[in-house]
Amino acid sequence: MAQPPITQTTFGVGVATLTAAVRRERDARAAWLTSLPDGACGNPPPQVLLDAEAATLSALFLDPAALPMVQDFLKHDHFFSEAHSRIYEASEWCLANGGVIDVIKVGARLKQTERLQQLDGGMAYLAKILNDSPATTNVRHHAAIVYELWRARRAIETARHVLVSGYLGVGDVQAYLDGATQSFGELARKSVGARGMTNGEALRAIIAKLDAPIDNPLGRGIPYGFPTLDKLTGGMHSSETIYVIATTGRGKTTFTTNVALHVAIKCGIGVEVFTTETEKE
Repeated sequence: MAQPPITQTTFGVGVATLTAAVRRERDARAAWLTSLPDGACGNPPPQVLLDAEAATLSALFLDPAALPMVQDFLKHDHFFSEAHSRIYEASEWCLANGGVIDVIKVGARLKQTERLQQLDGGMAYLAKILNDSPATTNVRHHAAIVYELWRARRAIETARHVLVSGYLGVGDVQAYLDGATQSFGELARKSVGARGMTNGEALRAIIAKLDAPIDNPLGRGIPYGFPTLDKLTGGMHSSETIYVIATTGRGKTTFTTNVALHVAIKCGIGVEVFTTETEKE
């Protein structure tokens, strides 16, 4: 690939000469950017699979449980096709307002929002998607393909922005690099498997973590010195932060002091105590 043009800026007798030189240099860089091969800067990316988008939408019409299975990561703007994006958006509205997703309901919603005309063939296009259905059990797999291709397109757009911004001039290089790193980092963290846990899932994970040391005697931690508490928790373990929370006068300091004494005297393990309590005065 040809290298970007390098122009010489002549520092002449006045500000006007310098400004004109800078403008010519920027114009030359911009001309180079527009000469890049197709797909390298601004052209439609190849990361599109319309069959996967159609398969995802088809499953929504056939299986009432399909949409909740993909809503944790898939949004309407992740579809490349504008028509598919509108269909998915209408499907989400139908689920939130009555819970029924089918061709008639989605078509009525699209007509109500004056977006039915964006579909090539209108209601016939919805019927075509329905008839071209694969197995609905694969809906999450197909939706993941749609989502991952969206991430690829976003990465290309981000790279293009970083490229253009760099060649058109960077004032603060560190801020420029930090912004590029942050943009790509956010995309990297948005994988399908990176969704957050529900409260129920988090609670089950905590209970499983507490049960593991109890089931495995070798995995027991440092005992608190209170048999019931040790039986429930398996003791204290490395990398854990334990909070003792209660209202004033409930014995927090007494409890933690007893635990520290037990660990130091009975277990023979060194203990450091830090306190930040101060008097009001």
